[in-house]
Parts: sequence; structure tokens; C-alpha cells
Amino acid sequence: MLSTLNEHKNKYFMDTKIHIGTEILKELKNQKRSVSWLADEIGHDQSYLNKLVRKAHLKPELLFSISIALKKNFFESYYYSLSAILLDRVH
Repeated sequence: MLSTLNEHKNKYFMDTKIHIGTEILKELKNQKRSVSWLADEIGHDQSYLNKLVRKAHLKPELLFSISIALKKNFFESYYYSLSAILLDRVH
């Protein structure tokens, strides 16, 4: 049962097509802010953050800090994607 749950979780997670690093870079550009600024705001060095924004997924606690720094709820993208998946499964 657990392996079946993991297979479904992975399938839907990969289907979300959200690249959170790209979303963060877009928001930085919209706010005319730099990766360096964001790194300072969340207490990490710039080289670490440069690696992070290349990733499609981040740990929730890190995404939470970035959301606060940029005053944008990056979890919202996942919420809408999850809602669409759940609606699709019902129909």
C-alpha cells in the first residue's frame, strides 16, 4: 500500500510542472531585487541561493522564508495545482 501511495504521490508531484526556482527569479525581477539581496534577507550566502534558484523544488521551510522576504505566497502555486489534480481525480 505504501509503495502505491508513493507512486501516486510522485506521479502527481511531477505533473505539477512548477519550477519554483524560476518563479522566485521572476518575482525578484518584478521587484527589481537581486539574488544577493534575497540571500541577505534569508540569511544565506549568494552562492547557495544561486544553486537553489536552479532547483524545481525547495524545502518548505526555505520556501516559507523566501515567501516572507519577497512578500509573495509561493505555496499558492502548489495549492492551485493540487486543487486541479484533485478535481481531475474526482471526475
